[in-house]
Amino acid sequence: MEFIGKINQISSYLIIFIVSLLTVLRLYIGNFFPYWYLLTNQLDELLLINNAHLGQYFANWNIHSLSKTISYSLFLKFVNVIGLPYGFVLSLVWILGGILIVYAVYNYLTKNKIILALIYLFIIFLPCGMDLFISGRVYRNAAIAPFLILFLSSLFIFMNKVISEDSSNRSLLIWGILLGIIFTFNYYLKEDGVGILILFLASIFLVLILNLGPVVKNKSFNVKKYYKIIVISIIPIFIFVGCTFAYSEVNHEKFGVYDINTRTEGELGEFFHNLLLIDDKNNSDIYWVTYSTIDKAWNASPTLQSRPDLFNNWVHSGWAQGNLKENKLNGDTNAWSLRDALAASGLYADEKSTSDFFHKVNAELNDAFKNGDLNKSDKIFISKYAVGRSVGEIFDLKDLFFLLLKTSILYKDLGRDIQKCNVDIMLPSLTFGENNQVKDVESFLHMNIFTKSEYSQDNFEWNFAKASIHFYQLISIIIVIISVISFILTGINLILNRFKSKNLSLVFLFEILLLGTFAVQLFGLCWFSSFLGYCEYTRAYSSNCQAIFATFEVLAIAGIISIIEKKGIHNILKN
Repeated sequence: MEFIGKINQISSYLIIFIVSLLTVLRLYIGNFFPYWYLLTNQLDELLLINNAHLGQYFANWNIHSLSKTISYSLFLKFVNVIGLPYGFVLSLVWILGGILIVYAVYNYLTKNKIILALIYLFIIFLPCGMDLFISGRVYRNAAIAPFLILFLSSLFIFMNKVISEDSSNRSLLIWGILLGIIFTFNYYLKEDGVGILILFLASIFLVLILNLGPVVKNKSFNVKKYYKIIVISIIPIFIFVGCTFAYSEVNHEKFGVYDINTRTEGELGEFFHNLLLIDDKNNSDIYWVTYSTIDKAWNASPTLQSRPDLFNNWVHSGWAQGNLKENKLNGDTNAWSLRDALAASGLYADEKSTSDFFHKVNAELNDAFKNGDLNKSDKIFISKYAVGRSVGEIFDLKDLFFLLLKTSILYKDLGRDIQKCNVDIMLPSLTFGENNQVKDVESFLHMNIFTKSEYSQDNFEWNFAKASIHFYQLISIIIVIISVISFILTGINLILNRFKSKNLSLVFLFEILLLGTFAVQLFGLCWFSSFLGYCEYTRAYSSNCQAIFATFEVLAIAGIISIIEKKGIHNILKN
């Protein structure tokens, strides 16, 4: 027995050594990764980087200040304040996500050291954290997956603590506040946080239902204790609501409107939605708003007619090479060109005046819909900021859906060299080190930005990242099959045992929520981004799906291992 004890001790030290070594390697790779951004892209990378200069952001606002949410800019500001390189801090977030999910598995599923080490390494080297277009680009897509894993892990921990009989009020309060803060940050990383909001609320509702077990089983039920559970369970929701209220108040004080962003929300967002609602045979799932649609809106709104300069600046903008009638703009591009047209027409004095102007316009368009001056599209809409689709057009998304499904679970087409990316504007506009703007970014984020020429050179960090992505691509199908089988076996085991185990029931039901959220997010991505096709951008947008499915895989496999440890492998399907 003493010999076996020594063997276990040696194996523990070996695992710690390997995990520590690979953690240091992950930090090194992240710190010296070939980061880049599109130099000419004023409305993506540079917008969020400029917004991170909070003093300038609030003092020198413009028409684009509220076009995107603030979380990623706050993260960049945090990087600037603590003085550590951007890539190093981003890697720390990945490592923290790995630690948190291991903490969750260790406390509620299995304490197997090898399994825990593999889970940790699986998370911190996920391909979306190694891909040059997702994590290499200094843009918010790089932060979505690691922060989402932090949220999903903290949500799972909080749910387990709420249903546990042993959790202290202090522990519940701390995790509730932490979860609320992490969720709020995730929700405002992008403008499409409704998917994780549904998961968040459904998970809170789930733990409340699971705590009603004694009622279902006709056992004694402590009403006072249940009220306490309700209060504790909604703490994260209160944190989210409170942070949102504070966010709105800051925007009202600094910009004059309560809107979180004025691209997908507020009166300007409503105006774009009304344009999408107009029935126009010239529009399609690629060209959402065409010249004829804008012309119809102008004819229906006296307020718009009072500003012919806005019409001219919009339909003759540089976005459409001076002629929108001949050069249609795909997707939501017209929403961006509208903002520039407003600025060029002198209509943007501040957010308040712009909001008041479009409040009148929207009222007139709504009246036009009601009295028949404008015909409303009969297509299906799932979002105010996305094009409507017919049933046939929805089925047409299947090819893109399955391609992005392969990217999300099998990491298809990730790890491509920058020269092989199918984006025409990328190579000519990659950052150049001698540019003063780049130097400012490097100074602000304590990092090095790679130039176009440097991508032709051998780079150990990128070569390692490509190798790790290729390894994941090789083993991904095996992990997917094991996790799906584990999920099914867990469900059968619970059914045979009539869901007696509250903890295991929570794990299984949470996995169902993860799969549902994964499908909804992937479907929403296809709906919104089909005008781009299957490309680097859509694959980058799928990083949230990759994080959700990876979390599912971890919990599904760890869940079945916990059953095996308790009942033995031959008794999984026995009562």
